[in-house]
Amino acid sequence: MKLSESLQDEIHRFRIVGYATQFFKKKMKASSFKVKRRIDFNEKFHYSEIPITQPLLSLNPKIAKIAVRLYKKAMEVMTSSTLNPQLVLEIVLKGISTPELRDELYCQLIKQTTDNPNVNVLERGWKLFCSYLEGFPPSKDFETYLGKYFRCHINDLKKQASSDKLVTMQVAQVPLYARYCSKRLEQLCRGAHTQINSGLTYLEIEYALDAALRTSVFRISLNEIMFAQKEQFPDLTIPFVVDILTKAIISLGGDKTEGIFREAAAHPEVINLKIQLERGNYNIPTDISPHIPACLLKLWFKDVTEPLIPFDYYQGFIDNDTNPTVLKNIIHKYFPEHNRNLLYFMIRFLRRIASNPETKMTFNNLAIVMAPNFIRTPQGRDYATWESCKKETSAILTVLKEVEIPSN
Repeated sequence: MKLSESLQDEIHRFRIVGYATQFFKKKMKASSFKVKRRIDFNEKFHYSEIPITQPLLSLNPKIAKIAVRLYKKAMEVMTSSTLNPQLVLEIVLKGISTPELRDELYCQLIKQTTDNPNVNVLERGWKLFCSYLEGFPPSKDFETYLGKYFRCHINDLKKQASSDKLVTMQVAQVPLYARYCSKRLEQLCRGAHTQINSGLTYLEIEYALDAALRTSVFRISLNEIMFAQKEQFPDLTIPFVVDILTKAIISLGGDKTEGIFREAAAHPEVINLKIQLERGNYNIPTDISPHIPACLLKLWFKDVTEPLIPFDYYQGFIDNDTNPTVLKNIIHKYFPEHNRNLLYFMIRFLRRIASNPETKMTFNNLAIVMAPNFIRTPQGRDYATWESCKKETSAILTVLKEVEIPSN
């Protein structure tokens, strides 16, 4: 028997509240504090205009005071007449620097986006979700609950479509925010729970606040970007952003630059170029270091939702990491067309880099720096071992150095 949508929502709410209850009790048991009154967790996880006086989860007294202050700042962001990215950045940076606060910050947003009657405030709350996910993941304990909360609101699209009620623009956009947050959460947690953006900039926050409503060329699948560019770049067999960045690297002298792809560029400069491309400006400045587009190219490959080496063929690559014949057969016969075309392109490009001794980037060096961006275990980096990482690098080295590919 299929459960009614209202009952499903109630069960979901129970799960979120259940997490808080379990976490609270577990922490209180090990504490010297006494519970003097019954805590109504349903009330805790429900929108309120009244600021909290204590955190939603059990935290030590010093962190608890910070949590209460951050709640007030979040309310200020949600209710002020103009959106203040600098204040948002302040909250996110505190979450980055204080891991104990992260679940609390997410719980605060769940509370303020649950049954919120003010559509403008509600939308601001979802914008905050987007910005938090730009900086830090939830704990492993809370990841599942947060993901379910997002997926619950994705289903609002179906409810809106079947409802006769007039839906405001802000409410209609909630499922779009939820879908973006769900995908971002999956990416953030699948990559590694240590993926913290410690160098987060104002520009990143400013962009993240509206990222859910924009068309992106980063953090999407290869199929998605190839489909999206079909009309604008009909003759390209690789993502246009890869084409733009590799041409920029060459035009800026990257194929003659020592340490290209190994040396890091300044993070703000890389992010500035990324957001420039995201906003549709594809004219890369001619006076920048080639390390900037090189770092951004690695970031693009790192952030694509499924790596260049598809998950289905990960084990085949690892098991045959030194066998160019088998690897060539896997690529040629079994790879999806878009993955195969892009891999062939990158092999040609990286061989050009390695062929110039001025770069001092041998095949070994290139394999070391590019393997983490080209191949990863389907289970995520949390499950990677030293041995599997060595095998990944070895497989990419074999592909770059020995696998025969078409000339064009």
